[in-house]
Amino acid sequence: MSKNLWNSPWKALGFVIVAGLVLFSIFQFGPTLLKSLTGTTPSTTTTANGPTLSLPMVLVVLDQYTGNGLSTSGSTTTLSVLVIDPVTTITKESLTTTSGGLSVTTALSYTSGTSWTIAFCRPSANCNPLSNSTSNTRYVASVTTPYGQPNQTGQTTHVPLSIYAKAIGTYTVTVLDDSSASITSNAVKSISGSAIKSYTVVLANTADNTGFITFTDPQVKRTMSLDILTKVAGNSTTNPGLTISDWTQWGTGANINGGTVWYGQEPQSGFLDRQKLPDNTYPSNARGSATFSLTINTAGLTTLQVNQVTIRVYAFFSQAYFATNTSLNTETVSSAIFNFYVKRT
Repeated sequence: MSKNLWNSPWKALGFVIVAGLVLFSIFQFGPTLLKSLTGTTPSTTTTANGPTLSLPMVLVVLDQYTGNGLSTSGSTTTLSVLVIDPVTTITKESLTTTSGGLSVTTALSYTSGTSWTIAFCRPSANCNPLSNSTSNTRYVASVTTPYGQPNQTGQTTHVPLSIYAKAIGTYTVTVLDDSSASITSNAVKSISGSAIKSYTVVLANTADNTGFITFTDPQVKRTMSLDILTKVAGNSTTNPGLTISDWTQWGTGANINGGTVWYGQEPQSGFLDRQKLPDNTYPSNARGSATFSLTINTAGLTTLQVNQVTIRVYAFFSQAYFATNTSLNTETVSSAIFNFYVKRT
């Protein structure tokens, strides 16, 4: 009886049942089992950009000009890295890179094609978005989680993503008068009567492979850039009479020296970058220098009246904040300053 039981059709039915159980197990438990063995779930979606992955990212923070990790004053350091949701501005992860700011692996997984804001700060001890200094700076970059490689074989455990930044340069300000003579810092330039004089402001970055990338920080909702401002200040009892015709007036305000008027320029991002090539030359668009005219008019000055002219280079400067408040946003770093005085005789 038992021998006949395993003959057709019972034998065929048994094979069908066993095969069904095997297929059910593969579909039900296969991905979970594979994930437990490899640490990742294989991609099940392929787009025109490549396979869609949901994996941890390896963030590599590099100097745009040297290709090395970012450094502070020439020495390597770790960086604090924040992964921020660009919509909610909530920090999803707070991480610390390896020495030299080279890389860090996220603890969470991120899906291909999704956008994130990456904030990275040096040194790693402080990533406060409202506090910068020449030795503690915060940069922000917008990134998109990459897709996998087309025709990719084997298991992928992470998604690499490189982020580039620039070390801030070392800036100087030189002012030439209308005869192209260099004005000494804090010198008094005497101008006879009502006159219009054309001066020249020469800005220079003396540090190789440095510069600045304009960016928007979603957590403080400000766009920050490298900018040039000129302040004209009166004395303790009078407002300034000197005017500048070829710069944009950005605001007025009061300080201990009387009234002040601010003028600004809106240079393009990277205008003071200085990139040293392997053959020790500098490309024409990254020589680290810029020149602006400064046309002053003494018509508003009275005889013997003196106004102070201060030219400053600011990094992490928010034009929108200054336009609204006539004051500096707290992230601003003063990078260079030059003073001289104009006296009407």
